Amino acid sequence: VKEPRSPLCDHLTDAIKVIGPMSVAQYMRQALTHPMGGYYMRGDVFGSRISQMFGELLAVWFIHHWQTLAVSAPSGIASAQSQAAALPPFRLVELGPGRGTLMQDMLRTMGRLTSIAGNAVRSVHLVEAAAGAGCAIVADSRTSDDGVGVPMHTTTPAGVTVYWHDTLDDVPADSYTFMVAHEFFDALPVYKFEYTDKGWREIMVDMDTDPTTPHHFRFVRAPTHTKASITMTPSASPASPASTTQAPPTPPTPPTPVPGTLMSVTRSMAERIAATGGAALVIDYGVNDTVRDSLRGIRGHRFVHPLAAVGECDLSADVDFVAVAGAARDIAFPHGPVTQGAFLTRMGINARAMALLKNLGEHSDKDDERRNDIVSAYERLVSPLEMGTTYKFLAITDRPETPYAFEPDRMVDEALAAYAREQEAAIKRGERRG
Repeated sequence: VKEPRSPLCDHLTDAIKVIGPMSVAQYMRQALTHPMGGYYMRGDVFGSRISQMFGELLAVWFIHHWQTLAVSAPSGIASAQSQAAALPPFRLVELGPGRGTLMQDMLRTMGRLTSIAGNAVRSVHLVEAAAGAGCAIVADSRTSDDGVGVPMHTTTPAGVTVYWHDTLDDVPADSYTFMVAHEFFDALPVYKFEYTDKGWREIMVDMDTDPTTPHHFRFVRAPTHTKASITMTPSASPASPASTTQAPPTPPTPPTPVPGTLMSVTRSMAERIAATGGAALVIDYGVNDTVRDSLRGIRGHRFVHPLAAVGECDLSADVDFVAVAGAARDIAFPHGPVTQGAFLTRMGINARAMALLKNLGEHSDKDDERRNDIVSAYERLVSPLEMGTTYKFLAITDRPETPYAFEPDRMVDEALAAYAREQEAAIKRGERRG
């Protein structure tokens, strides 16, 4: 039985009837951001934050990186406040902010560091297709819109102006800039290719009219070369986005994703960092290796076929951090990736979790619930059995020096390995679920 049709499904079907099968990248763009019913246009579809600790430690990393500029400040500047006054104010830019809770936690933390940072935050810029939809920053701010209810800028209680933009190119590039892209790259459109005995062929999306299958779309292999297969595969050009992949293998191969949009976005980020000064953090799940086919649909917290229920499923693919670093390398300085567990441990998440636990009471049910939330969040963020290893951090800076938390640290790596062994043993004893 076929799944119900939607207006977006009908729109894509009509398009395929006219122009033929579309690229996987084009399908992803339509399924996620089409105004007729793209997933990200449906309102508040973003997940809840895991913990305030995550945003707090990112804010500390950016402020620490900003403070390293004081090395070149005029001699004789002694106090932290004097050093902050001598340093350039900076813009904060987030790509794919969702509800805005990460930026909210970062701003709150930076506001508490007034003795160090002063009023260093010049402005905040959120780059999001669904501008302001369900954003936490809007809830307690003064908001202006474009006349149709879409917020274009707002002022926080601390007096920081927050702007929304459709693309990174719309963000002013006239001052020192810090950028963060958390779970942004995994949703960027990817192309898919398969190596055959006739060379690379693009995997396309076509209509599925078979009454015995549940979906209205299916993957098909292009019978001949397409523009994408000519320009984006390894054998086509050494400078193509897929040049980070290996040489053509022996056919046949499983479909291989090529992150075309990821490359251009990374270059835009690196060019901005190189031009204005600053740093960017890319945080996502992925591998420090060539990614094989990982395109997935997510609906109701469950994995589904990526072509199921167009517009009602989130779509994502593992991030190729080799490609991210390669796209930035000739423009700025990429560092990493390092695992999320290693980054947060080096930034002091253990001490921060202990401080939050210490501030709680001892006998209140509410405090007990809060205590469990803190411990659970810590484990989810750091544990190698959860997000600690699958999520990676990569930095892009305007200087070649390795930034803090990206240096090799044998003690941290050994501690995380021991932590993983302890959790695996606890699972075997039945003390925790895998």
